[in-house]
Amino acid sequence: MGGRGGRRGGPASLPEPVLDAVALCAVAVLGVIAFRLIRAVRVPYATRRVLNRLGEGHPPDSELATAASSTPRAFAIPGGPGRILVTSATLGALEPAEHRALPAHERARLAHRPSPIATRLWRPPSP
Repeated sequence: MGGRGGRRGGPASLPEPVLDAVALCAVAVLGVIAFRLIRAVRVPYATRRVLNRLGEGHPPDSELATAASSTPRAFAIPGGPGRILVTSATLGALEPAEHRALPAHERARLAHRPSPIATRLWRPPSP
């Protein structure tokens, strides 16, 4: 029997290696997921710090804070307690009925906000 140790079929074969293209795609996908996860964790904290700085000077127990800005924006700032930050441009652009609707809308966002990590991972950030 001319084989080594009496085995048939020769030496044991190794499994096929992963194709380079498959490995490269897997690394790229993992890189994108890692980037989005890091951004999903960092962006809310950085945003909250900036928005809290904009609302400085308002009493800590007040729910609504205004900031001087030429850009119309309104934000619900989660935390304990949640706050609503509205720019002066927003207040100038709204009708009286909308002045009442805006805080109600932002309060609903504070009460029913989705998980920021899940939202950021699967949905691109709004401009």
